[in-house]
Amino acid sequence: MDSSQVTRSPKSSCDTGTPIQSPAKPSMTSLQRSPSKTPISAEMRARIEENRRRAQEIKAKKQQMARIQERADQEADRRAAGEKYLREFGLGSSSTKQKLDFSSTNSTLQHHPEKSNNSFELDCNFLPNHKPPPQPYSPDPRCSAEQLKVLDLVKLGHNVFFTGSAGVGKSFMLHEVVRVLKSEKLRVSVTAPTGIAALAIGGCTIHSWARVGLGHGSVHALYNKLIAQKYKSAKFERDTDTNRIWNTDVLIVDEISMLHPDLFEKISILCQAIRKIKKPFGGIQIILSGDFFQLPPVAKDDDFTCMYCGCPKFERVGSTGEIRCVKPLHKKWDDKPCGRVRKESTFCFETPTWRQLNLQVIELTQVCGIPPYFSIPVFKLIHQDIGDICA
Repeated sequence: MDSSQVTRSPKSSCDTGTPIQSPAKPSMTSLQRSPSKTPISAEMRARIEENRRRAQEIKAKKQQMARIQERADQEADRRAAGEKYLREFGLGSSSTKQKLDFSSTNSTLQHHPEKSNNSFELDCNFLPNHKPPPQPYSPDPRCSAEQLKVLDLVKLGHNVFFTGSAGVGKSFMLHEVVRVLKSEKLRVSVTAPTGIAALAIGGCTIHSWARVGLGHGSVHALYNKLIAQKYKSAKFERDTDTNRIWNTDVLIVDEISMLHPDLFEKISILCQAIRKIKKPFGGIQIILSGDFFQLPPVAKDDDFTCMYCGCPKFERVGSTGEIRCVKPLHKKWDDKPCGRVRKESTFCFETPTWRQLNLQVIELTQVCGIPPYFSIPVFKLIHQDIGDICA
């Protein structure tokens, strides 16, 4: 090899004797320090959130379209399999004239005698069968003219109170009222003042429905107790198990004569406060049933307190039949009673709420379900006034 063709390599650092300098390494302080972040403005943050939301919506739409396409492909495969099955028996669309109907919801093979013998309808839609629509309401043929009148008033949305002596069919009428209301797709709550009465009609006590316990204390205390449950359950306002006042269109109270008038008014005020409607019971349609000649209120006056301040003590005001709150419940910070004066009442029909409801009163007089040897006028006399019989 010619020495002239040999190229001389540049001198390395070893030839020159100078040490090799390694690249400068970043110091630890420079690694620890992060570049200064510019604060994001509220407008930019909102724009980022909007873009993220749009991306999620687009992703959800794509997934939905994919599911729809998958279902369409499955339906096309099922239709093709059905046609192939029919062609094996000479019933396919290519061999004879016939009709394939895929719009039916019943997965059955139906034959129509009015058409040709080879005409069939095949359904390849394997969706679950839907529930049949509710049948239109038709009153029981045993209903009397008075009971039919009650049903008409209930369907028109009136507040109704039907009463009568023993044996006139109040319980039967109650079941018919529930049936007609459910046929109108209304949310019905069936209640009674006591557990035994509620069990007989398949409902619950009105205390349980309103979640007021025994109903002691002022309206404010009962309202605060209900509102406190809102923070325990996120579904308070719309959950039926948590608060049924929101989810009731019609309230039925059986044996209304056993309900204390103070509790009757307290529940009405609570419904107004919760539903925010200044009407008796917050605008709920009220259906009452019972006989004030048979069963008195279960609770006594001593069991209830002042509706406004919760005071359990009252004094009578002269001979006017009025009572007044005299003893404050909390002496430490409120040494003055509220002084509320109200008329002493024993039954619910003596309360202002009863008058505000503008109830349509129907008295059932046709006695049914008793042996023929009993005299109907005797029942009416007992119902009207026992003293007239004893005189």
